[in-house]
Amino acid sequence: MSLGVGDYSYLHKPAVQFNEGESVTFICPHCQKGLDAPQHKDFALLKMNVDENIQFDVIFSRKAGHRKTYVISEDGIETYKG
Repeated sequence: MSLGVGDYSYLHKPAVQFNEGESVTFICPHCQKGLDAPQHKDFALLKMNVDENIQFDVIFSRKAGHRKTYVISEDGIETYKG
């Protein structure tokens, strides 16, 4: 996955193609835990902890081709659509 919010490119080895609407499972490469968003079944969740003062959530669609990402912080919600 790209690190850029709203950038939907990815690199997978070996190369893989996903069918439009196919549900993709995301797993943390470090701890091997699933990244499913508990309150949003069609989204994955990343909890970002920059430091003790800056934390936010990033949720993004698990469905191939559905390019929707939301950054949720105490300041509000930013929406990205590809």
